[in-house]
Amino acid sequence: SNANPMVEMIKPVDLKIDGRTQRPFDEAHANRIARKYDPSLVGLLEVSRRPDGDYIIDGQHRSAAAIKAGRGETPLPCYVVDGLTIAEEGHRFVGINSTVKKPHIIDLFRIRVIAEDPAAAEIDQILSAAGLQLAVSSSDGTVSAIAAAEAVYFGRGTKKLGEPNPDLLIDTLSVLGEAWGKSRDAYDATVMKAMGVLLGRHGGRIDKDRLAHLLAKSGTAAQLIGRAKSLGDATRKSAPAAAVQVMIEIYNHSLRSGRIKESA
Repeated sequence: SNANPMVEMIKPVDLKIDGRTQRPFDEAHANRIARKYDPSLVGLLEVSRRPDGDYIIDGQHRSAAAIKAGRGETPLPCYVVDGLTIAEEGHRFVGINSTVKKPHIIDLFRIRVIAEDPAAAEIDQILSAAGLQLAVSSSDGTVSAIAAAEAVYFGRGTKKLGEPNPDLLIDTLSVLGEAWGKSRDAYDATVMKAMGVLLGRHGGRIDKDRLAHLLAKSGTAAQLIGRAKSLGDATRKSAPAAAVQVMIEIYNHSLRSGRIKESA
């Protein structure tokens, strides 16, 4: 560059984007940041000063989130470099994004618990009460699919989508535990999501003890995952959706009344 870099306060609405040196804009990602927008957590944006304006090198989603949150006129700290060529801007973008190690989702979840995030704290308590530990490794008695546990907690795939439903997560873990104990495959993302959807849609009509007994009798959790994968490949369903169908077939077998329909 032709000038020493400096930190300046610049309004998000005054920052420009050149798609040649940026990844495709992710509207959903910007919206997620905007929903919980906190200017103290934005950090430094990297900016290239060109003759026709200031262009974002790194931070387009954070800048867009500020605008979406109604803070577009509030200046943000920017690390401004003057006199870069387009090639140099691209080099800086690649360098910044290839040297930053993203935190693992489990590490982020643990920090959310420490930060007293209500959902994370309650999910952590439910897992602990079920005798399960959060861990990156997939050993028996551990849960690594924390995103799946959170999906069940918020009822994703059910009619109560978005509403915290701790009882649904409690029931899901209870049935899985009764069926397969602390087997690591019982808390696989596919199995947990499927059980959450099944109980979320039909929980009031399902005998949970019977379901757990029949699941255990049908084979291991790993075998259920295999059946769901084969069904999903044949029907083009997602693995969790196929697993729901497999669970329903297991539950309905030899049942004359009280059968569960596949549709919600």
